[in-house]
Amino acid sequence: MDRTKTEVDGENRRDKPIKNDLHYSAEGYKTLGKRFAENALELIEANR
Repeated sequence: MDRTKTEVDGENRRDKPIKNDLHYSAEGYKTLGKRFAENALELIEANR
C-alpha cells in the first residue's frame, strides 16, 4: 500500500490550501495517526 503525504495533507480551517509542507491539517493528523496505528498492529501481529 503506497500512501503519500499528499493523501493526508489538505486544507486549513479557513479552507485554504496548506502550503507549509511540514504540517498537516487536523484531519490529516487524524489520518496519519490511524495509519500509524494500523501498521503498528500489523507489525505486532506479524511478530507474535
